Amino acid sequence: MARLIQTINTFEFPSPSPDPAGIVFLAGSNALLISDSEVNETPIFEGNNLFEIGLNGNVINTGNVLDFSTEPTGLTYDSGNNTLFISDDATRSILQISAGSDGTFGTSDDSLVNELNSRDFGSTDPEDLAFRPSSGTLFVADGLDNTVYEISTSGTVISSFSTSNFGLSDPEGIGFDNESGNLFIVGEPTSTVFEVTTSGTLVQTIDISDANPVQPAGIGIAPSSDGSGRSIYIVDRGIDESQDINENDGKLYEFSLEDIDPGADPEISIADASIVEGNNGNTDLEFTVSLSEASTETVTVDFS
Repeated sequence: MARLIQTINTFEFPSPSPDPAGIVFLAGSNALLISDSEVNETPIFEGNNLFEIGLNGNVINTGNVLDFSTEPTGLTYDSGNNTLFISDDATRSILQISAGSDGTFGTSDDSLVNELNSRDFGSTDPEDLAFRPSSGTLFVADGLDNTVYEISTSGTVISSFSTSNFGLSDPEGIGFDNESGNLFIVGEPTSTVFEVTTSGTLVQTIDISDANPVQPAGIGIAPSSDGSGRSIYIVDRGIDESQDINENDGKLYEFSLEDIDPGADPEISIADASIVEGNNGNTDLEFTVSLSEASTETVTVDFS
């Protein structure tokens, strides 16, 4: 189980964020950038669907990308070119945005660099994005198809894998970890983060049930707010505005990536078996060996 460092109520921002959907770390400003995909459809909308905050949750800047997207669902960032990638699952598009001369996203001098139609590479529900600096490629999490696509920034498919292979459905958030070179993904079950290789091999599952997440969405890796190392930051949309137009329950969780308790080892059990003993020759007897839960490690059994 991961250690929960803090919970930040995004619904308590001066300009509220009731449905935070995307999150990415901006290394140059040591800040987190959050997008809200539904706030403009609620009565508490104050014109902002982009929020830049410090690692401790203090709001630094607010803005919007309404000129490009009314439903900015996922975020990722290319620090080399200072460009922001946004996935919009309503228009099924991936937008590449330049911050302009002020260097801040969500302001009037932002400009659209490129726009991809996700349907062109097979994705009908692009929920979130992750950028890998070493290859300059994007990972796109498709919630409807339970698929992660790796594409070039021009939209060419490089590879893909199914999240169903390791027990994850409706992937809502994906983040790339520069240190390990792995992906971190959230979806269903909501209490679990899945760390996988970029080819889709499960590395480990991380229990985040301490936060009691309702609808975890975007996920990112950034320095810990308490100086303990690195953390996983996860935004939680809570109750969807389509269910309650007056809902205002968005949250951000920070879990330590440094001291994850793997929990108890799975237990091995061997079922009883019986057979009628004969008087001649040999007879095989089959025993069913079971694990109490799935394991990412190789499990062996010795017997004599």
